[in-house]
Amino acid sequence: MRTFSLMLVLSLAGVGTGAEEKPTVQGKEPIYEGKTLSEWIAVTKDKDPALQARAAVSLGRMGPAAIPALTELVTSKSEHVRVAAIEALGNMGPAVIPILFELLTEKNWRIRRAAAYTLGNIGPKAKSTVPALTKLLKDENAEIREVAAGTLEKIFIHPRPTGMSFLSEKNESFLPVRDIGPATKEAIVALTKLLKDENLGVRIRAAYALGSIGPEAKTAIPALTDLVWSKSESQHDREAAVGALGGMGPTAIPVLIELLKENYWRIRRAAATALGNIGPEAKSAVSAITELLKEKNWQIRRDATIALGKIGSESKAAVPALTELLKDENEEVRAVTAWTLEKIKQENK
Repeated sequence: MRTFSLMLVLSLAGVGTGAEEKPTVQGKEPIYEGKTLSEWIAVTKDKDPALQARAAVSLGRMGPAAIPALTELVTSKSEHVRVAAIEALGNMGPAVIPILFELLTEKNWRIRRAAAYTLGNIGPKAKSTVPALTKLLKDENAEIREVAAGTLEKIFIHPRPTGMSFLSEKNESFLPVRDIGPATKEAIVALTKLLKDENLGVRIRAAYALGSIGPEAKTAIPALTDLVWSKSESQHDREAAVGALGGMGPTAIPVLIELLKENYWRIRRAAATALGNIGPEAKSAVSAITELLKEKNWQIRRDATIALGKIGSESKAAVPALTELLKDENEEVRAVTAWTLEKIKQENK
């Protein structure tokens, strides 16, 4: 029989499967895979585009000193080489933002896509590119729209506990509303419109992006609600919309409580998780979430239990039902139940 520790049960982190070689320093030049920086730069001059692209990938591992060589490769006649160089620049941090910004208006759509995607790897520090990325949300190419929305998600990320962080004694699921400027407001409007995009991936990414912005994007709640109740052939965009509603704060609580009764089990589970992410302010949902503890699906029982734990002391009415779950047939459910009961107990002292 498998044995799950509480840490394993609650962890959402991935585990690497191999060791990646890191650059070393010899003299004044870094070395990667047996070649110095100068030697890799020399490879970029080779006539073979495949070798040039390989050099770009390696230079991307060698730090800021490689930026000039990578910038030169961005102007290559080979699309493959250009894309490899752009993606390698993503490892260099904010210093390359101006280079990537210029590429967002490139005629070649694959170059625009690569630049937008790479800005996402830089994250919040690329906020100056929001207006340009917002324009890409209207691009005729669905792949561009999807990638631009995904990058905005990473730029606007509203820090919240994820994975193990809800084990903290202090519930910090919601942070104060931030002061947002005109560029962010325009992005919210454009992303909200994309919730009706004909492309599934675009709708999903738009929802995630709005959720990452947080309560400041609450004007999108009606459109997110429409998407949740839509008759989409795929359930994935509906789930994304539920998750985004959880990022909107207390204003979304009534909608999320209603979704706890949805026929599709993944929507019910997502609604419980979203309410848990709102934290103690979702105390009006405790009764409805408690009903989910009777579900046949163990994943719903587990996530409803976690949600009650995140709501904290306001979940004390659920203690009798939670106590019964200590005898649940599923080990993961028993583990999170023990944590939730202890958290409620400690917060009610």
